Parts: sequence; structure tokens; C-alpha cells
Amino acid sequence: MSSNDPLPAAPAPVTAEPAPVPAPATLEAAATAMATAESIPAPIDPLLAPVLATPVVPRVGQLDASLLDAQLLGMFKEQLTDALSLFKTPWAARYDAELSTLLGILVPLLALASGTSHGYGLSLQNLRYAATTPRIAAHAILAAAAPYAWSRLRAWVQRTCRASVDSAMSKAETAWTVISLVTLVRFLVTGRYRTPLERVMGLRVVPASIATQRTISLAFLHRQMLWNAFTEFLLFALPLYRHLAPRIRRILLRYFPALRFLTSSRLATLAQLPIGTCPVCVAGSPAFQTDPTHAVQDPEVLDKYRANMPVCADPCGCVYCYYCAQVKHAEEVADMDTANDDKGEGGGEEKVEWTCMRCGKGVARIERA
Repeated sequence: MSSNDPLPAAPAPVTAEPAPVPAPATLEAAATAMATAESIPAPIDPLLAPVLATPVVPRVGQLDASLLDAQLLGMFKEQLTDALSLFKTPWAARYDAELSTLLGILVPLLALASGTSHGYGLSLQNLRYAATTPRIAAHAILAAAAPYAWSRLRAWVQRTCRASVDSAMSKAETAWTVISLVTLVRFLVTGRYRTPLERVMGLRVVPASIATQRTISLAFLHRQMLWNAFTEFLLFALPLYRHLAPRIRRILLRYFPALRFLTSSRLATLAQLPIGTCPVCVAGSPAFQTDPTHAVQDPEVLDKYRANMPVCADPCGCVYCYYCAQVKHAEEVADMDTANDDKGEGGGEEKVEWTCMRCGKGVARIERA
């Protein structure tokens, strides 16, 4: 190439053509494909597939629902038995199984009628049955009526001495027990179908609302424990009240004389007795316990409880039986010893006064009338 030849022209820059912009329909299809790809789960164990495919329902909540239903039926049965006991007829105990079956059918059906289609126990646990109302009603009837019918059939077979049939029924009961145990173990694993009847009828328990929590509320258990402790305390304390109440009242009146107004009505009634009648004998009579006002005015009562070996209380001058006055004095001495023992004091000499039942004054000693 000579120097006079022109230089070749520079090659033009190669520019990449812009990629075509996908249409909106293409963008939506791509997004849908990506979401579908992300939502495809990884391979899982076939045994865990039923568990992951159902909502999480606490097993303890389902078992608590069964216990609550049983306790509710027990309370209804106890109240019904107490009401029927007023009629003084033996048929309430004779038809105990029929009453239990009737309540077991009526309570769930009344729940269905009131709109609580999943039962009271499940409702308290925020659970429900994932089934139609007729299927739930059929389950309630079968759960209560089937055991009753089986027990009656078994009793009839035993009365008719059908040994072969009775043996077959015993084997059937054993097989049902094994099936129930297997169903319970499977329920503890998967959390579905508490009983064989629920599995056969396809009654699955699901949360009643999305806001179901796995936390367990112990408020009901706390109330039950407090109520049991309170009733046990009453069973212990009430039998002692009749024996300890008079002694406590005497101790309070001795150390706090201002509290004598607590027995003012009793003193006002006994103050109407004639002088020769012993207040202790009258106060302990059945007539006084029934009608105090009539007893202190009844001539037969007044004549029957006249003071035997009468003594006068000093300084008020009221008349008592010698034995009754000594008993009152001994009770006060015993109460004083008990109070001293509680305080840790010694048993030194102390002048003991007892309260007169007629006038309420303190009695230091007695004299022959």
C-alpha cells in the first residue's frame, strides 16, 4: 500500500438490539409460574402427610373437652337424682342407666338446638366438629345409646343362659377395647379422631377460629382446686362448730364484756322465767330449741324444770340447780385452762367467773337458796 492511498474507514460500532419488552400477560404468567414453583413442598414422609394436611389442634384441648362433657353430664345426673329422691320412690335407683342414657342424648341435642353444634366441651376449648349437623346428632345418639343397648343385650343373654353367645360377646368386647386403645395411640400421634366412633363417622375436630392458641388455660383447674380445698375445710370445721361455739362465746364474753349484746335476745327470753326455774335446764330442753318464747311461758315446761337442790348465784341472786351451776363453773374453768394453754401461761390461781344465763352478769360463787 502506498502512502498516497487513503486509509480504510473505521468499522461502525456494533450496537446490541434491545430485548423485546414482554407483554403484561407474559409478566403475569411468569410471576404465577414462580409462585407455583416456590409453593411446591419438598418430599415428605407419607406417615406425616395426614398430620401436615390438617390444622393444628392441641390434643390436650380435645381430651379436656371430653372430660368437660363427662363432668357436665355428671352434674346434671346428680341434680336429677337429688330431685327424684324427694318423691321417696325406688325407681330412680332402678332406672339409673336409663336416666344416664337419656341425659347423654338430650344434652348434645339441646346443644344442637341452641346453635352450639360442636358441643359444650368443644365450645369451651374453642373447637368444633368439621361435619354437618345431622352427622353430629347421629354421633351423639349412638355414643349414648349404643353402650346402653349393648349392656341390656348382654344382660339378656346371661339371663337366658346362652353360653356360646355370651362368649362371643365377651370376645367382641375385648376386640373393641383393643380397637379403642389403638385409636387412642393413633390420636396421640396424629391428633385426629379421639374414639373409634368418631373415626367411623368421620368427625374431625378443628379449631373454631383462626386465633386458636396452643397455650393451656389453668383458670378452671385453679377454681376446682380452691373449691375442693374449701369444701374439705367445711367438712372438717362444721362438725366442730356445735361443740366449740358455746365455748368460744363464753371466752369472748369473759375477755370482752362489751360483746354481751350478742346474746341479748337469749338473755331477754330466759329473763322471763320464774325465779324457781333453772335457766340451764330450760335452755337445753327440746321445747326451748323449737320455740323459746312459748317454752318460757308454758306451765308444763316451767313445772318440769324447776330447780333441783336450788342454789343462788352471787351477786345477781338467780336460782339454779346445784348440778347445773357446778357444770357451768367447770366449763368456765376448762375454757380458762384452754385459753392459758394457748397463750403459754401457767396454771396459777385465778378467780373464775361464769356468765349468768338469766341476767348476763358475772357469777363469782353460789350459795344455798
